[in-house]
Amino acid sequence: MIRRPPRSTHCISSAASDVYKRQVFILTDANFDKTLALGKPVFVNFYAPWCGHCKRLAPAYADLGKSVKESGKEIIIAKIDATANTETKERYKIRGYPTLILLDGSDKSEYSGNRSVDDMLSFLEKNIKVREKLKTKIDRDGKVGGKTEDEANSQTNGTITQKTVGAETSFSINYGRYIIGMLLLIIGVFFPLIYMTMRRKGSFESP
Repeated sequence: MIRRPPRSTHCISSAASDVYKRQVFILTDANFDKTLALGKPVFVNFYAPWCGHCKRLAPAYADLGKSVKESGKEIIIAKIDATANTETKERYKIRGYPTLILLDGSDKSEYSGNRSVDDMLSFLEKNIKVREKLKTKIDRDGKVGGKTEDEANSQTNGTITQKTVGAETSFSINYGRYIIGMLLLIIGVFFPLIYMTMRRKGSFESP
């Protein structure tokens, strides 16, 4: 559980503002992909310096960064000036400010709730908890039960092949026994009849 900071009036002094900056990572076009490559969830605030809503969000967002950092959670709270970093802005199709997006691997979740610390924390906890549960079942190599999908399919196909070969072998053996049995039957039944018939005709009499 992420520890929530005590509510404040957000009267931020200059010194406190510097501390808050260290809780919120500053992203740019240059370091955005490198930050994502760290493999940690990144909660990004796409803002514009002139935006009034962004200015009102700033104190709560700073508190969010502080709270997450103190909790020890491996979540990066970050912000990016979308007006100065247009490459990233266009990639994520940012059209309004502020826009808050949680990026976790290939997953992307846009936040549309209230811009309070409590609500943003709840959003992060909910989304990341769900993904952590999924990752305990399916690891990053795509393995289920210690086997990749290809390995599982290969094992299944191998079992089917073994059963098929076994069935074919069993059929061949039984068919061979059937043929031998029929030959013995023919010899045992028809040969005496042929012998008796030929003897009646004198085929086996001495000259």
